[in-house]
Amino acid sequence: MGMPLNLRATKKVKRFNLPLSYRIYERRMKLIEARNVISTQDRLDTRFGTSRFNAVALDGPILSLSSFVKTDGTIYQIAKVGTVLYSVSTTGAHTSIKTGLTSTTKHRGITENDRHIIAIESDGLFSWDGTTFTQLGQAAPATLTATIAAGGSLTTAKVYQAAVTYYASGVGFESNAISSETVTTAGANLRVALTNIPATAANALVDKIRIYLKNVTDDGEFLYITEQNLGTTSYNIDSASTSTETPPINNGAPLAGGGKYLGFFNSRLVYSGSGSFKNDVFFSEEDLPDAFNPNDDQKTLVIPGQGDVTGLGVGLYGDSHLDPFVCIFKRKSTHIYSELGGEPKLTQLSSEIGCVSHDTIQIKNGAVYFLSEDGWRAIVDGRIIRDEQGDPITLGMGDLDDIFSNPGFAYEINRSTISGAFSVYYPTLDQYMTWVGEGSNSAFTKCYAYEFQTRGFKAHEFPTVATCACLTEDSTRRPIVIWGTSNGFIIKHSVNESRSDRDNDNIETSIDAFAVLPWGSDDDDFDASYNFRELILRSVVNTGTITVKTFLNFNFANLADLTFTFPDPNSGFILDLSQLDVGVFGDERSIVTSRADINRVGESLSIGVYQNELNTNIALVSLQLDLSKNGNRNL
Repeated sequence: MGMPLNLRATKKVKRFNLPLSYRIYERRMKLIEARNVISTQDRLDTRFGTSRFNAVALDGPILSLSSFVKTDGTIYQIAKVGTVLYSVSTTGAHTSIKTGLTSTTKHRGITENDRHIIAIESDGLFSWDGTTFTQLGQAAPATLTATIAAGGSLTTAKVYQAAVTYYASGVGFESNAISSETVTTAGANLRVALTNIPATAANALVDKIRIYLKNVTDDGEFLYITEQNLGTTSYNIDSASTSTETPPINNGAPLAGGGKYLGFFNSRLVYSGSGSFKNDVFFSEEDLPDAFNPNDDQKTLVIPGQGDVTGLGVGLYGDSHLDPFVCIFKRKSTHIYSELGGEPKLTQLSSEIGCVSHDTIQIKNGAVYFLSEDGWRAIVDGRIIRDEQGDPITLGMGDLDDIFSNPGFAYEINRSTISGAFSVYYPTLDQYMTWVGEGSNSAFTKCYAYEFQTRGFKAHEFPTVATCACLTEDSTRRPIVIWGTSNGFIIKHSVNESRSDRDNDNIETSIDAFAVLPWGSDDDDFDASYNFRELILRSVVNTGTITVKTFLNFNFANLADLTFTFPDPNSGFILDLSQLDVGVFGDERSIVTSRADINRVGESLSIGVYQNELNTNIALVSLQLDLSKNGNRNL
């Protein structure tokens, strides 16, 4: 910034919607350091705090979390701890919904038709409706006996065969059929007597059996006869069917091996991560997540490339739910499957870019966001986002790439734990939040929040070690972020929280919030120095104190402190405020200006704002620095 000697100049930040950048010698108006702050409404705020979700701890580290919201408004938080899957209570004892699981497996769930479809890795695929927890799908019945007996209306000499299926009337799922041996009528007034009809089913949602009859002599099909309650072990077919309904042939149970990753694509459940078929992606029958074709024409994808499938996500072309696509990731490659125009197509998007963890995949407006080995990326309209030169780029235009590519950097990603990273998209603040390990620290306390408003990241540090996370709703149906911890507690975070945290001992702690602006100097005149004079801050009225640290000459050890306060100049005055709202609501738009003199000389200056007080907010709106330029220091 050139100017005549000894004349006053100003350097301003008019809006604090500034992202974080770790680039060396950042010259753009971006924060070179930031912790526990967010940018909302062009203002720099302290992030919202945390508190405990459950008053009673679960009995061990929480391995995985999911949220199940029913159409009647009932909200369930589901946590896996050791060998048990729990429905978590906010107050008292937690409800065990499945025991005997493998102690190391994690669960993942998605909701469809008022059921939570759950994959628990090698333990299998399940569903839960808030009452009944059971396996997903159902194999065909195993036994059925048919004989000819007197008493019906079958008169013609024919060969018949009977069949039965399982039926879950609550979800509309009907299994494939099991057939009896053939029987032949000879004479008049006969019936087909069925015995050994299975009285139980492995799928606890099955409540009916359906009976079919086939005229083998006339080369007919199995046709529907009747529906009976499960537990009926015998039934007499007295006459031929007048129905045209036939039993299903594609409704088998999922293959053995379980699954890790789930999604819905074109009204079908899609899953991958089977322990037996590590490169395969499986699709259910349409509108039937319990039904998987056991025949050779089962819809499957075999994904080429090195390693196992690491995740999948369902995005949308043009944000249209009529045009979905499935992203299938390996660690170093990405494929996409679509059925546009009725044409199934599997395409490789990249042989270099993959996803390190399924749990980092989040969907926003049909775009698929995920963490790769080199940074956060997005797939929009079926394409990996690229720069103007056509090269794939990371979110934030590479501002945080050093944490992935610069060994020994203070904030380097812990490579040994990156496959355990996990994310949540928090819609209220439009943030894509990801927990990662840092340096040699394997604990997940660091969270990078990508702000879509600022198109950049902020860094958060929480006092509790997170093990998993998901989005859920509170009792008023507002979105909240929750995460599990190693001590059995679930932590909640949202705009409903105060600006303070709860630590592992549930003690209220202040949030250490700060942001540091880039170094201000004149790149075209290395030999000049500046007189840095008055600093003016504008902040929303608050009771806290902001400490401003000024650093000289690219040296963070060369600092001086200033203190700024922002008292309410209109204390006791209420403008057009209903008396019903007094003491309940406030108006956070009152701005106060605070000034202090820096009176320092140097070639470059960086300004940092700091606050570490209970239930306070930086709430910084704008900043102005007065300065003047000195002559050549060598003359």
